[in-house]
Amino acid sequence: MGKSILLTCIALAFLSYATDASFEVELGGLKIVHPSNDKGRLNVALANFGVPKYGATLVGELVYPNPSSQYNSHAYQCKPAACNYGCSFFNESSPPFKIDKKPGRRYIMLLDRGPRDHTGLSRPCYFIDKAYHAQVAGADALLVVNDNPGDLSTAVAPKDEDSTRELAQMSISAALVSQPDGEYLKELLRKGPVSVALNWTDLMPKTSKVSWEFWTNSNDECGLLCDKQKKFIKDFKATAKQMETAGLVSFQPRYLMWVCEYGPEAEECKTQCIRNGAYCCADPDDNLHEGYSGADVLLMNVRSLCFARIARDIGEPGLWWEYADKIGNTCKISQKNYNPECAEKVFKEVVTNTRLAGDTGMKAWKDCLDFGKLDGTDPIKMLDEELAAQTGEDAESTIAIMPTVRVNKRQYRGALEAPSVLRAICAGYPTGVEPSVCNEEWVSDNECKEGNDGYLACNSNLNSTLGRTKCVNTFNGYRCECGEGFMKVVDKATSVDTCAEINECLVSSIPWTKENCKCERCACINTVGSYK
Repeated sequence: MGKSILLTCIALAFLSYATDASFEVELGGLKIVHPSNDKGRLNVALANFGVPKYGATLVGELVYPNPSSQYNSHAYQCKPAACNYGCSFFNESSPPFKIDKKPGRRYIMLLDRGPRDHTGLSRPCYFIDKAYHAQVAGADALLVVNDNPGDLSTAVAPKDEDSTRELAQMSISAALVSQPDGEYLKELLRKGPVSVALNWTDLMPKTSKVSWEFWTNSNDECGLLCDKQKKFIKDFKATAKQMETAGLVSFQPRYLMWVCEYGPEAEECKTQCIRNGAYCCADPDDNLHEGYSGADVLLMNVRSLCFARIARDIGEPGLWWEYADKIGNTCKISQKNYNPECAEKVFKEVVTNTRLAGDTGMKAWKDCLDFGKLDGTDPIKMLDEELAAQTGEDAESTIAIMPTVRVNKRQYRGALEAPSVLRAICAGYPTGVEPSVCNEEWVSDNECKEGNDGYLACNSNLNSTLGRTKCVNTFNGYRCECGEGFMKVVDKATSVDTCAEINECLVSSIPWTKENCKCERCACINTVGSYK
């Protein structure tokens, strides 16, 4: 088995060994904006990839490429699977299909799950393939209709080479919609255009101080996923430290493990676990007889965990980010220095000029690591706490795969990238009081930028220059401020603002009260934001 699929094996191990472990389904909202209908909120299951716009909404026209002409002016033919499955690029269909995008408008593609018969396909048609093909065709988001009436589930990208390449380029969100709701959307599409709103505003519980966790691993032998974890730590550490120093967040690094159920004498338990199978990590190179063992990974994880604890004890929790970044790039299985000596060297370098420098800090770290014989029977409180956190309490969702981010007890869904994760954290604050970093352009789109949705909706350009209208960018989107000659209009279905121009010549007394307009051969001529 290749190293590139190691993390899938780790996830399966968690699912096999952890009590009641499951991949939690995180639900977003879907509302039909047009045509008018009596449907309320529809639920969609977020895929575990892509870029959901946490804290915001996306209103778009529904697009359903289909071999039947009852949905479109053309019947789009794809081979070997029909176009409605999205298993191939749409520019290869007959006729070629690409969304004709118009400024200020968004498009949400609807596709079907499957097909279950993969005959003729080079590989199964994965959810990630559908999302990537939809993105290339111009879609701003994807909804996939379930092919059975059962419960919704979370789509996870496989770890093959093609999927990995698609994941690296994924920039839209994707979700699964139930079969009954999907069929209802298709019924509406047969009658005419349909617009829907994807809602990510209530995905995270709101708190004044956001609590979040990053479930990770010190092992570097899991291919692209390990590389992504290291890049995320490097890219996010400055922001994470600043937010924690400012008291805006409470952060806790976490390390996944599992309990071996084969019995203490089983080979799997002996090499991958300590304490007779009570605490285990998967073998990093998938070889129980050679190289580093799962127990080696577990103990390196514990070193990182202990570092986080003693750094927090002295009031410098942000030091963990420096330790995790440095150990990930220094102590490597591939370089055969994934060991206590390397970890100790990293410790000394990271704590220089901090309160952990010198013998006191080293002693605190080693005291945390000293839990007796590895083959003992006594429980290890710190690791029991990790297992309990993994299972979750009350409203917390169970962690079953890594890497995983959990914000205010809810699992994040999307790409492990600094802007996307920070956006999810920002969605955990009450609306309108998000930290200023949440509205920076690397985190949130500037909707008021020329050509973007807010710019167009608020009737910007010359009107803004003259002070008639103003687009104010917000974390959730934008709001319009409408002055003389314009009227603020809020769409009842979407809550979207627009500045609508007032025709003073029709809706005011100007034509018969102003001297220049009321003479026999005079006329009131409406102009943008004014009249003459």
